[in-house]
Amino acid sequence: MEQSAELKRPRKLAALAIGIAMLIVGSFHYQASDWDVPISIITAFFSYLTASWSLHVMVEHRWKQWPMMIF
Repeated sequence: MEQSAELKRPRKLAALAIGIAMLIVGSFHYQASDWDVPISIITAFFSYLTASWSLHVMVEHRWKQWPMMIF
């Protein structure tokens, strides 16, 4: 399946929305000075974009791509 089609699946979008909501609630609950709403959204969005690729790198043992995945 194409990567862009995979990212548009309803269950993945729902999981992203729930994850962002939990991060935002956590930012208000814990009152940490370095944890705010924009950081929560940015973190969740980049994790959403890179998680499936990172998993494929690990499962398929693409050793040359590990440094980029870890970064």
